[in-house]
Amino acid sequence: MSDARFATPELTTVQSIMTVSPVVVAPGTPLGDVLALMRQRNIGAVIVAEAGAPVGIFTERDLLHRVDPGSQVSIGTAAEKVMTADPWTVSADVSWEAALDVMQERSIRHAPVVKDGVLVGMLSLRDVLRHRSKLLESVVQQRTAELLQQKSIIEERDRERTHSLKIAGRIQRQILPTFAPAFDPVSIAYAFHPHDEVAGDYFDFQLADPDTLILMIGDASGHGVPAAFISVIARTCVHARLSMTKSPAALLGAMNDLLHGWVEPEHFISMFVAAIDRRTLRMTYARAGHPLPLLLGTDGRCVELDAGGIMIGVMPEPEY
Repeated sequence: MSDARFATPELTTVQSIMTVSPVVVAPGTPLGDVLALMRQRNIGAVIVAEAGAPVGIFTERDLLHRVDPGSQVSIGTAAEKVMTADPWTVSADVSWEAALDVMQERSIRHAPVVKDGVLVGMLSLRDVLRHRSKLLESVVQQRTAELLQQKSIIEERDRERTHSLKIAGRIQRQILPTFAPAFDPVSIAYAFHPHDEVAGDYFDFQLADPDTLILMIGDASGHGVPAAFISVIARTCVHARLSMTKSPAALLGAMNDLLHGWVEPEHFISMFVAAIDRRTLRMTYARAGHPLPLLLGTDGRCVELDAGGIMIGVMPEPEY
């Protein structure tokens, strides 16, 4: 049945995948001639028809079932004596899925295909399974193409996002200190290692006056651009209030007044602010929910700089 025609995925009837020119023999054809035809065409079944209508089907399985040492079957025996009479036939307009269900349920390997009672072809289980395999392969190829397209879109968006984050990260780093200010006799050093390109981590040094250095460490909740945006706003607020006060507690209170009700409830800022006086070497500090900073003394002792105070932006008029 090498001449079977297979349908494209959108064609789903038996007619689209059947063998359109099956081998047909008359009921009285000698078995030897039938077998010779089957060998010549390299097929496993022939249809036995009379007046254009199928009356039986002869397959290799019929030969194995009906021929035994005690039988009277010979090469001269008529095909109608060995064939499967009244075979199950399938309409050319039936879907291949429905035909496959019946063929598998009844263990049918070959079936005549009829249209208006006239033989028009033969359907083999191999043809149907091959067609199903082609359809599945087509579906896999289509899904693979769709996944590759989606992957390409995602990768492009990821490249754009990564590029945007790098730009935002550069902008954020530009507003952070690029060197420690000279503030004799105090020496200052720092390290900044954010988790992402853009982060809510923030620090700054500002001179409130020639003898007072304001040190700020903060962290906006969340990650990425929103957190970085809030940290930039926090820096702007601090700079706007430095000309009015150098009290760490007052600075935190002023920041809270500006940010409370403006940022989203889930966004807040933890911060530690310290004022260092170079003349007295005294440090005054306030904390707004930030993890406790550590003070390492020259004697090796480490002290947590604890101070009460809720995070900025959480509630109105907190005490620092």
